[in-house]
Amino acid sequence: MPGPHVPRARAVRPRAPEERLVVALDVAHLDEAHTLVKTLRPLVTWFKVGLELYSVAGPAAVEMVKAEGGRVFVDLKLHDIPHTVARATAALARMGADMISLHAAGGTAMMAEAVAATRSAWRSAVDAAGVAWLPGVDAAGAAAASSAAAAGDDADLGGTGAGPGPILLGVTVLTSLGEEELGALGVSRGLAEQVVALARLALDAGLHGWVASAREAALLRKEFGPDPFIVTPGIRPSPAPSHLEGRGVPAARPEGPAGAGAAPRGGRPGGDDQVRVATPALAVAAGADWLVVGRPITRAPDPLAAARAVVEEMGKESGR
Repeated sequence: MPGPHVPRARAVRPRAPEERLVVALDVAHLDEAHTLVKTLRPLVTWFKVGLELYSVAGPAAVEMVKAEGGRVFVDLKLHDIPHTVARATAALARMGADMISLHAAGGTAMMAEAVAATRSAWRSAVDAAGVAWLPGVDAAGAAAASSAAAAGDDADLGGTGAGPGPILLGVTVLTSLGEEELGALGVSRGLAEQVVALARLALDAGLHGWVASAREAALLRKEFGPDPFIVTPGIRPSPAPSHLEGRGVPAARPEGPAGAGAAPRGGRPGGDDQVRVATPALAVAAGADWLVVGRPITRAPDPLAAARAVVEEMGKESGR
């Protein structure tokens, strides 16, 4: 594995359909994840390292994706006391994470400390590297990164308007939760109201956007406008890929707000645990920047062909 990661400026907002796809490496072995990354890299840039793979492989999973030239969404949904989460996000920034998720329900102090610690870690890594260049960034971008680190400001390094370093995303309401589950957790607000309240808390704390289902993506765009980033999980191609038929993984159905489908609760045990799902085209129409797709690609007989099909569906919606 490579040595300490040399940070690069934050990713610009994705425009081409292939730049919007994030493949979830939700597998139990690093070798399996590595094979998927090598197979998909001709098309896919972004990969998600979640709890399962990180629990098995730790930082090696992040380093592997970076070594293959990919970008990493470290989706650990951090939720702890502010000091602990701040140290964790700083460590992930030094590791080379391009995107990091944390629970907005952790509160303002937790999120604000994570923002400060991550920016500090990123700037320190830039300084330590004696930046002459940054992987994946042109000379102008590298110069901007070096200047921003030296000045200690929050220069717009990727056209994002959100400053340097990894993108920090707030998780509002997990896509596995519905209204009934929220009530059982003691949440008196409705699902949509809870999503908006947590999203506002995240922005106020300095986060750059959210992880949200397509259903809530449309709501958040209406409420907060085009600037915050939105990463949408629970993406299911339509029709359902044949390799997932009979495995409890539903296709998204064009119903409900923003066309987001919902899997019936009765079908969840032993199968798919996503409640609020959507097709790639519907998620793009709802305002998502990045779409996270796992099993429809990683379990396919030909993962690269499956990824191309998802990209093509996104392209039709975005007018390409």
